[in-house]
Amino acid sequence: MALHEPRCHEYRTLLFALFAGVALALAITPVAASDIFSGRRVYQVHCTACHGINGAPMMAGVPDMTRAQNLLIPDRDLVTTLKRGKGVMPGYDRILSEKNILDVIAYVRSLQR
Repeated sequence: MALHEPRCHEYRTLLFALFAGVALALAITPVAASDIFSGRRVYQVHCTACHGINGAPMMAGVPDMTRAQNLLIPDRDLVTTLKRGKGVMPGYDRILSEKNILDVIAYVRSLQR
């Protein structure tokens, strides 16, 4: 057993480094500066009919964007939802660029009270 201990330690070190690297890669997401003013313009065109000009819903069943708990979701998940759509909300995958979607998310986050 004593002969295998150094190799076992090497494997544990290698596995730890591998898992740490994977965890770091998953934790780090590309950061792109979002333009709240552009997001506001896009929001006004595509979102106000249902979500209201200031994020307060205009119809039943639509999330209130002024309430923080509706936005306690990572940006990447919100991007996916906006691209695919959810419930009565259409998907915007072929309508808005990912940059536009990120700008809208930044703007909507600024509406929280």
